[in-house]
Amino acid sequence: MKRMRLRLHLLLPLFLLSIGCAGLTGRTLPERPASAPLHFFQDLDSAVEDAGVRDSAFFGVPNYPYLRTDRFLAQAQEKIADLAQKKTWLRRMQALDLSARAKEIRNLPIAAQQRLTQKYGPDLIGTAARYSEKMLAEDMIKGLQDIRLYEAVAAPSEYSTAMRAAGLYPLASVPVIYRTHRAYQKLQRWHDTPIDALPARGEIIAFRPQPARPDSSEFSAEEKIRSMMAFNRDPLGMWEFPEGERYWMAAVFAPVLFQDISGMEDWPGEIIWNEGTVTVNPEAPTLYYYFTHSRMNEETVLQINYSIWYRARTAPAPWIERGDLDGMTVRISLTPDGRPFMVDVMNNSGYYHFFAPNEAFVEDVISHPLEIDSLVPTKMPAFYPNGRLGLRISSGWHQVQGLFAADLPRRTISYRLVPYDILESLPKGKNFHESIFTPEGIAKDSARIEPFLLFSMGIPKAGYMRQRNHHPLKLVGKAHFTEPEIFNKNFLFKR
Repeated sequence: MKRMRLRLHLLLPLFLLSIGCAGLTGRTLPERPASAPLHFFQDLDSAVEDAGVRDSAFFGVPNYPYLRTDRFLAQAQEKIADLAQKKTWLRRMQALDLSARAKEIRNLPIAAQQRLTQKYGPDLIGTAARYSEKMLAEDMIKGLQDIRLYEAVAAPSEYSTAMRAAGLYPLASVPVIYRTHRAYQKLQRWHDTPIDALPARGEIIAFRPQPARPDSSEFSAEEKIRSMMAFNRDPLGMWEFPEGERYWMAAVFAPVLFQDISGMEDWPGEIIWNEGTVTVNPEAPTLYYYFTHSRMNEETVLQINYSIWYRARTAPAPWIERGDLDGMTVRISLTPDGRPFMVDVMNNSGYYHFFAPNEAFVEDVISHPLEIDSLVPTKMPAFYPNGRLGLRISSGWHQVQGLFAADLPRRTISYRLVPYDILESLPKGKNFHESIFTPEGIAKDSARIEPFLLFSMGIPKAGYMRQRNHHPLKLVGKAHFTEPEIFNKNFLFKR
């Protein structure tokens, strides 16, 4: 397997190239004519902004209040070839907006909800759906002014050019490059060490997913997955499953965590509110799952994401990284016929991202001469998915130290699989809900000292835990976890 390579020469071109602006072209979009749907969305958005409950898992589309996008759909517009794909594209963005609005409405303070219900009736979520459909129908009749819509659909960068400029990014990056290199070397040594030879600070405890439903045996899993992948694709080549099938697929591919436990902070648990503070209940082992899409060559591929949370990050993590709330995301990417071709892992701040490719699909790792190469410390276990994907996870720092096809030990603890959406509208006492994330996509109560030390890298709240779609992967250079071309930028795949 090709190792990460670091180049310290020719850094100035990298610094200059990596400072760029993201967003719209700067053209002013014409205002929409006044209408009942527009007034409703304006009133709802005003209440949401005043209460600070904006859900930023997905990105708004200026002048189209019934649409939100993500990085994959923002790029997908370049590949739209016919009317069916265009309608599907719009419907998917409409669905993202309706999902976000339902959470925002639930998260509104009671007084704000009452003001809106007095004006629009008691079913605000139903009203949002009805007016969304009306605005979409009107735009379809008008023919959807393509240039205006396509210019509006964009995914923002998690990097701030202004912060990098103010922080003298070219000079400040040099020690960060050195520290990144040292961290990558440490991770590489872990993955080079046989699993049984890795030292433990406490007891290794195995956490496995609760069994999938009884009608889904392990023997039939491969055939069922192939069938599900074949019959649930839309005109854009994306997948959509009923919630029961989503849960079943997440359970089939869910990893086994071999966690080194030396304290309560090492138990993967359930996110809860505790006296108004976000924390983790270690007595309820839980993983949160969601689905995304990416590309391998020209093919759209499905990804299952598993978000793991801990109460805190502690020693032996570097002191600047320690603090309340910690976690990681494990992502398993599937070919169109349902075979895993890539595992990649990151900390929920975006740090320590690495790839583990299936060698049957990968021809080579792409080197980037002017950048720090992506970390590829190991490969996907050869017997996976015939055996569960096992992750050996360190105590305190919560780093994945090795991957293997797991033979389950006799003693395991079951964890629950829960849809990630609940974190964006988490029950907080009777009849109250609140997202664990700020409108900027930052996990509440996950403070770190890193923003003061890494200001020059241009990442607001660097080191804090972050919401899906808000994970910058590099301190030097730019990359996002949900970039549609992330695999094609780093690997040559067999055809």
